[in-house]
Amino acid sequence: DLRGPGVDEYTAGVDFGISRVVTASFNYVHKRDFGNNVELDLAEPLEAFTHVRFGTVPGPHNIVGTGDDAQIPVFSVPRSYPTFGQVIERTVQDEGPFQHGKYHSLGMILNKQNSNGWSGLVSLNIDRRDGPHDSPIDANDAYYNNLGGGDVEVPEWNYSFRMSGTYSRLPWGLMYGTAFSYQSGDYYDREVQLRNALNSTVNLIVKDNFGQLEPVRIWDNRVTKRFSLPRGQRIEASLDIFNTLNTNAVTEVEIRNGSDFLPPQQIISPR
Repeated sequence: DLRGPGVDEYTAGVDFGISRVVTASFNYVHKRDFGNNVELDLAEPLEAFTHVRFGTVPGPHNIVGTGDDAQIPVFSVPRSYPTFGQVIERTVQDEGPFQHGKYHSLGMILNKQNSNGWSGLVSLNIDRRDGPHDSPIDANDAYYNNLGGGDVEVPEWNYSFRMSGTYSRLPWGLMYGTAFSYQSGDYYDREVQLRNALNSTVNLIVKDNFGQLEPVRIWDNRVTKRFSLPRGQRIEASLDIFNTLNTNAVTEVEIRNGSDFLPPQQIISPR
């Protein structure tokens, strides 16, 4: 019998009032994945990967011909294997030691309700992810999992901060609102591309969390003016300045070793 994947979630929190208009809250969340299924390749099991070819890859600085170049293996199944190229699969319960992903999050919020013409909110969130990965289904996964690559998910710490507020007592009836957010950068892996003994191209994750992108900081501002019309009607005009700091932080890079290693693939759109 197969058990479907599931998740246990536990939460705890406390809210209290500092004053009539100021409140604070703290919360903790813990999640745990379980019951993963894995699809086994019975036609080409782990022990069938007996062909090994070594390829040269540059070191972490991606410069070929230096002392940190390395010879790394890529495994394949020989064509002479009895069930080579066949499709014989079986889905089983993954009882491996890494099937349980874990997530921890601690959040804090300080909020001031609108009074005396202004309001504000400050929040901070810290989380840690221990990602699960399935049991290896081929020799390349098994080999590079042991080296901190492959399907291994290295624990990640992430931080986010947000601060926002409004002020409604500016001259000429203007109202001002602002929001600033900070998000720690995403982690990225290091991937290489080699040809195995069958001359087929194989992509290998040789290092999980090889690096981390720069944090993303975004500051938005708004100025609003309301005009009264006959019969109790009002019209509102606003000026928005999104991404005031005009950040163009990189949010995704090319992770495959080569001449185009680490160029930006996606950035925060500038103003």
